[in-house]
Amino acid sequence: MAVINSGKQLLLYFRVDDPFTPEMVKGVKNGIPVTFSFYINLYRKRSGWFNKEMVSYKLERRLDYDNLKDEYRVVMAGRKKRIISLHDFDKAKKVMKEMNDFPIISLTELEPGGHYAIRARVSLEKKKLPFNFQNIIPFWNLWEFDTEWSELHFIIPETN
Repeated sequence: MAVINSGKQLLLYFRVDDPFTPEMVKGVKNGIPVTFSFYINLYRKRSGWFNKEMVSYKLERRLDYDNLKDEYRVVMAGRKKRIISLHDFDKAKKVMKEMNDFPIISLTELEPGGHYAIRARVSLEKKKLPFNFQNIIPFWNLWEFDTEWSELHFIIPETN
């Protein structure tokens, strides 16, 4: 995980290592969608006080496969909805597990010299399958994971 100052925004970059189990890969290729939820929080660290939450986000990415078009679609929902269509499964998995250039907050909202922490985690959203497919698809219960919270601390530099 990394944060970068773009001049106007604080941008977040992170990735999840190996989130796809073989069962999940098999399921996606058989038309079962996979949804990851990204949870992101930015806090102002305050000694002697509780930390102040500055912003909080829940972003979703859903991967599904269209058998007729032989195409993977990644639907990215958050501030804006965006759809990326790919024919290569490895590229689709990469889009699912990486967050790049996500604008967290305007730099004008951060105080020079302020101590901050950004936390992020990813969770596989377990959706209910229709028509009681849970009993037909034996690996469905293996589709569960939540990462631990990753935390990054940083200080906004003082301006001269």
